[in-house]
Amino acid sequence: FTLSNRSAFPGVNCLLLVKNFEGHKSRNPSNKFAIHERTENTIEAQNTLHVFPAGGHQPQSQDYRNRKEHSIWRTAVREFLEELFDKEELARIHNGSEDFFEHPEVKPYIDAIFRFPRCAAVYFLGMGFDPLTTKPEILVSIVVDWERVAFAPDNPRLGHQSFEKDMEKNFEGGEVHFEEATSDNLKKEAIEGRNGKPALPAGAACMLLASRPGFLEHMLAMK
Repeated sequence: FTLSNRSAFPGVNCLLLVKNFEGHKSRNPSNKFAIHERTENTIEAQNTLHVFPAGGHQPQSQDYRNRKEHSIWRTAVREFLEELFDKEELARIHNGSEDFFEHPEVKPYIDAIFRFPRCAAVYFLGMGFDPLTTKPEILVSIVVDWERVAFAPDNPRLGHQSFEKDMEKNFEGGEVHFEEATSDNLKKEAIEGRNGKPALPAGAACMLLASRPGFLEHMLAMK
C-alpha cells in the first residue's frame, strides 16, 4: 500500500481538556473534557460525536514557503480559535504574508491563552490512518486552565463571562457537552457514543489514547 498515487490530506483532531472549569450549568470547578455532537448540517462527519476543535492541516496563507505553516501546534490553535471564538472568516480572508496569529482580533486570545505561562499546553497523542478515505489523522490534546485564563489577576484575561460562553458552544453548529475528565468517561464516550451517534474513529482514538493509565493526569498537570 502506498500513498504515492493517492491524495492524503491530513486532519488534526484535538481533544479539549479544561482544568478548573466552571460552566453555566455548574459552579463547582472541576476538570472536564469537551465533545461535539455534530448535526447533518456539518460538511464532514455528519451525525457523529467528535472531539473538537478539528480541521485540516493546511497552510493558512497562499505563500507555501512559510515554514511556520508546517506546525501542527499552529493548526491546532487556529482550529481552536475558529471553532470556539468564531475566527474562521477572518482566517479565510487573511491569506497574505502577515502572521494570522498577530492579527489584532486574534492576538489577544493567543496572548491570554497560549502565550501566558501555565495557561495552556498542546500534547501529541499519536497518528492514525483511515484506509477507506486515505486520510491520515493527527491526534492531539489541548489543555486549558480555565481558572488561570479567566481569573488570574496578572493575565490580560478575556473576561470570564464571555470566555465561559465561548467555551460552551461551537460555531460549526451542534451541541457541546462537557464531561468529568476521567479515564472511564473518556472510554465510555469513545465506545458508546451518545444519543445514537457513534464517535468518529479519529475522535474515539483521541479519547482512548488520553485514557491510558497516568496519561490523563500527566496532561492535566501540564508537565
